[in-house]
Amino acid sequence: MKTLFLSALLVAASPALTMAQGQSTPVRFAAVQTPTLTAQTVLTKHIEALGGTEKLNALKSIIVKQTTSAQGQEVPQTLYILPGKGVRSEMNAMGFEIVVAARADSGWQVNPAQYGNAQPVALSARQARSVCAQADLFGPLVTAHEKGFAITYDGDEKIEGDLSYKLTVTTPTGNQYVAFVSQQNHMLVKLITKSSEVFYADYRNIDGYWFPHTVEVISSGNKANIIDRSFEVNKPISDNLFDMPAAK
Repeated sequence: MKTLFLSALLVAASPALTMAQGQSTPVRFAAVQTPTLTAQTVLTKHIEALGGTEKLNALKSIIVKQTTSAQGQEVPQTLYILPGKGVRSEMNAMGFEIVVAARADSGWQVNPAQYGNAQPVALSARQARSVCAQADLFGPLVTAHEKGFAITYDGDEKIEGDLSYKLTVTTPTGNQYVAFVSQQNHMLVKLITKSSEVFYADYRNIDGYWFPHTVEVISSGNKANIIDRSFEVNKPISDNLFDMPAAK
């Protein structure tokens, strides 16, 4: 597609000393204070650009259809997302129908390519949390405060030729992300994690929400592009989609 930027406003001018015309005593002018840019300022602009806090809080469900293109293959996928609650992924890879669903620390998958059958298999808590991370379609910044993440503003960098704000996000467990937010439109444009670099582009307005329609992921020297994305927001999604089916 992402995951975001103005130059930092810094340094108050020193008081100017000048001699008033026709006077022998110096006149001291008051210093003009320039407000310092903060991480919170950038975060506020970013959230406003995506639709605003009230609008984002009203987001109850998202259905995403997309294709992942990597290593000469194209894998179609549908995501059913209940923000903050759960994610279900359905994809067709190598001729196999693969389904993965998770809520919080629990979940399941049907993966014939891995297990050789179509039986549901429970996910570990760690795997479930990894699946649920896909619910953060806007990146880690929007929900950072409610998750207890700390954010610092670390200057500006050019991403794809455009100046961006650089924000470091630290989780309560010490993991870190580096997010770059465009100074032009305040959208997330790049996210660096421990294992990957993700680029976000082509933001479009869908019912008042702005989603990246192109995402590029680089991990361990491999590149994948998420393309042909379409979004439906606040459509009914049955809770039954997340229930683990009985073994066949």
